[in-house]
Amino acid sequence: MNKYLYVFRNEILLNLTYKGNIISSFIVQIIQMITTVFVWRALYSGENDIGNYNISEMTTYLILTSLLSVIFSPNSAFRLSNLISSGKLSILLIRPYSYFFESFSVFLGQKVVQICVVFIMIICFFMLGLFQFSFPNIVSILLVLTNFILLFIFLSVMGELSFWLIEMWPLRPIYNGLLSLFGGVMFPLDLLPESILNIIQFTPFSLFGYVNTKAIMGELSADAMFNFLIASMLWIIFFQIIYIILWKKGLKKYEGVGI
Repeated sequence: MNKYLYVFRNEILLNLTYKGNIISSFIVQIIQMITTVFVWRALYSGENDIGNYNISEMTTYLILTSLLSVIFSPNSAFRLSNLISSGKLSILLIRPYSYFFESFSVFLGQKVVQICVVFIMIICFFMLGLFQFSFPNIVSILLVLTNFILLFIFLSVMGELSFWLIEMWPLRPIYNGLLSLFGGVMFPLDLLPESILNIIQFTPFSLFGYVNTKAIMGELSADAMFNFLIASMLWIIFFQIIYIILWKKGLKKYEGVGI
């Protein structure tokens, strides 16, 4: 267990060393968030409500979803690609620990810094009166944590495609586009017709964005949270099975030679 804690600690220190990367990613996200908020404020001109949202609730939703999209970014999916292309994966495979848990420790080390920054920004926005929301309950926090684990499993499966793909970078805009559309980053998914919402609200991207935001805002009923929690756990089991299958097949293809 200690070896994974060391990996976790070292990853935090490594991320804190490159503060410019963290700052730049949040600056870009804030610019996109401000642009989105201004667009929606223009849409509210002359309107009291759009769907079930007034302008204050919409602003809160957009800010939270935008900040959460930083945490639920796909960056960690490309670590395995770098290890494979450089041949460094061979070093990790012969070490006396599980690559899966080692990568989870790295993942946590990367995300904990982002989570801390997001939490500070949420507090600042709250104190500035830019949005209002009730503190999430235990079930909501459990739902967000489950979706966070789902993110790791999902990105791990996505990263395993590097055993077969030479270039992984096209997957980044695809992921971001799907998160913006099906994750509700551009607009709340419950503005869609109910028939469409019922199809996409249980997808991983919806769980990463829309569901987490609604849970933090305290706008999910107990039944809805239970259903989303079950969906998230089922996705975790599904992607874990896919991960094991792809890992075994990928290692057979892996040649351990850097390029």
